[in-house]
Amino acid sequence: CSSLWEYTVTAANNRSLVLPHDQQQQQQQPGECFPDGIPVCCEFFQGSPSHLRLPVLREVAIRLRVILDDREIRFLALEQDGLLRPFDVSTVQWPAGYFLALCVAAPIKCGIPQLETILTSHSSSSHHHPIAIELGSGIGASSMALAMATLSLNSQVQHSGPAPLIIATDHSLQALALSTANVAANSLSEAIKIQRMDHFDMEQVQQLKESYFGGVSSDDDDEDEGFSLVLGSSLLSFFVDTNHPNAPLWQALDILLHNNSKPNKPPALALLVHGKVDPIHPPSDGSFRLVGRISGDSVDMQTRSSASSDFELSIFERCSSSNDDDDDGSSRRRRASSSEPVKAASGEGEL
Repeated sequence: CSSLWEYTVTAANNRSLVLPHDQQQQQQQPGECFPDGIPVCCEFFQGSPSHLRLPVLREVAIRLRVILDDREIRFLALEQDGLLRPFDVSTVQWPAGYFLALCVAAPIKCGIPQLETILTSHSSSSHHHPIAIELGSGIGASSMALAMATLSLNSQVQHSGPAPLIIATDHSLQALALSTANVAANSLSEAIKIQRMDHFDMEQVQQLKESYFGGVSSDDDDEDEGFSLVLGSSLLSFFVDTNHPNAPLWQALDILLHNNSKPNKPPALALLVHGKVDPIHPPSDGSFRLVGRISGDSVDMQTRSSASSDFELSIFERCSSSNDDDDDGSSRRRRASSSEPVKAASGEGEL
């Protein structure tokens, strides 16, 4: 689609659309490339090879088509930096994030029934705590797909309380700006809150968690310890050396996820998308266990040669044995060691 228009940026960084003269009339005609007169040519959807074009580094607007478990089709209109900052990895849509968005939109179809249990449990809850947090949310597609699925499961779910359903975090200011715009454009501002956080900084992670859960009474038996779900896709160095119990990934999950030892409460999960050549291994101390791996084939993300997908989604949950630690147990031990792992470079956008 970039051949149809070019973008200019004014001194104030305001974008204006400039079309070649012979294309100006086409802009006014709704169609496949210009639905409702909006120039969005690049649509990505399951059942097509469209994922092979990701990331589209020259496009400033794309659209994702997601199919919920009830077969309802929803669309996500997404702005991205594209040709404005084509090498800023946190401000364009990547295939791993696309895979995650498709799976959280339709957990049963994707093979994650545990996720639907979490979503329905939260829908019936009388409490108003966030259900999920996404690390390195980029332009916000996965968080928005999850919000759509949650709201669709129970139209009575209350998302206008003191806390939203989902917290989408990133360290990149450009990514935060884009995700804020995209959430608003898709009418999900009440369900999703955008917040800056460096997931390598355990102090920041702890502060964000306590801002939503720190004031809850200890006798509250439902949503009182933390998030039920953590999302992440292609977080690069965050997914390195995960067999080590003090890897940044497990430190962050230990802080963010709720304690799953209470009866009749679904266990907290982490859904992490990564390349198959770089699998995420569970920690050697058994504090988190691998529930399963789902290939990108489940959402038709085969390679150009029709081979099995390059991506997979790993599902982890906290093991109950780690919940029996006393005050000097695993949680505090990991937080105390948070200075050991290598810190992300300042301004690094990880998706």
